[in-house]
Amino acid sequence: MTPVALHGASLATHEDHRLAMAFAIAKLRIGGIEVQNPEVVSKSWPDYFKVFESFFKK
Repeated sequence: MTPVALHGASLATHEDHRLAMAFAIAKLRIGGIEVQNPEVVSKSWPDYFKVFESFFKK
């Protein structure tokens, strides 16, 4: 295998809240990521994105 630079993509959550959470974290380091249907996180943690964003407010 040859290492390559990471790049953006549109990522499908397939209605899986765990994927949506993981993709949100990946989005911090990889530009151009779009998470499809991120609201599925409400299945397990309705305030996930509110809490997640609060970590980065100054």
